[in-house]
Amino acid sequence: MALLPVIGIRNDRIRSITNMSGRINNPIGTAGVYANGADYCNAFLSNMDRLYLLAYLLTACHERAERCFVAGFDECIDGISVFSEWVPAWVRTAIVKCAIRMIAPGPGAGARKPTSDHYRTMRSSGGNELLSSVVRLEPFERCVFVMSVLERLSDQECSILLRTTRGEVATARRMAVEHLASAQSAVHCGKDQVSRYWDEGRELQG
Repeated sequence: MALLPVIGIRNDRIRSITNMSGRINNPIGTAGVYANGADYCNAFLSNMDRLYLLAYLLTACHERAERCFVAGFDECIDGISVFSEWVPAWVRTAIVKCAIRMIAPGPGAGARKPTSDHYRTMRSSGGNELLSSVVRLEPFERCVFVMSVLERLSDQECSILLRTTRGEVATARRMAVEHLASAQSAVHCGKDQVSRYWDEGRELQG
């Protein structure tokens, strides 16, 4: 049974990513050692729902999530070659970097009201209560929570990607957890439950 909510990238976006697979005829690395275009293409296509979900949790907007997903794919295909075993982590990092460039989160940034498509997604998603609480977080808190708690990046890695201090990362994570905890009585959702839900999906992803 699928544990991940089916967000459902629009059909034209699925076709656009699938059509890009034609570019795998020009590998960017040495097969068996370094990742090539086929490795990246397979990583995105086989984990499309999960990678899109990552983009959506970071951006809190379907339109931005779709653009982030495609930009992450392009960045991997056109970027430097890495070892094949690094591909799963590399594609997730590409999504994170694209989302950060897109929304430019920073300490003290104002809260962003979820868009109407957020509520449509939450009603149709099996994990609506879990995801809804995360998406409602203030942008910087949300990014820190997704990156450090769900993706398990270190405070140092988060501070580098977000161009902030480790102290600000720690503070934002604490505030995010507190906000999730305060919403727990209303939506039955807490930091541990969100993290466990994400980990179950990570196991499916391999």
